[in-house]
Amino acid sequence: MLDNGVFLLSIYLPDPSFLIRDQNILYPATDYFFYKSSQCRIMENNNYDENRSINTLFWYLEIDGVLQEEKYSFKQKMYYPHEMDILFENSSLNIIEKLGSYDGSKMNDLSTMQIYICEKST
Repeated sequence: MLDNGVFLLSIYLPDPSFLIRDQNILYPATDYFFYKSSQCRIMENNNYDENRSINTLFWYLEIDGVLQEEKYSFKQKMYYPHEMDILFENSSLNIIEKLGSYDGSKMNDLSTMQIYICEKST
């Protein structure tokens, strides 16, 4: 990174109520959408590993009210703001600004995003 360069990072702000949902219930991940003349939506559940801060999401496609058997899964590492502060400090980056949304609002308790604007430490 150049001495006068700027580093920007955008990640989700973990939502505890999302992470501790009942694993036996499928929740709508999307609104209904039409694909190939069928009404579809994505249903999901998740499993959060608190010790590793990894949330595993499982997605299922529902087509015309019928849940398909195929399951898609992916993992998300959860980072909380205090962890990001430490990571940036250890990476010789100064946080210039913390935003909570793409609209430019400051990060707060209602934010869903963590957007960091950083510069190289001198």
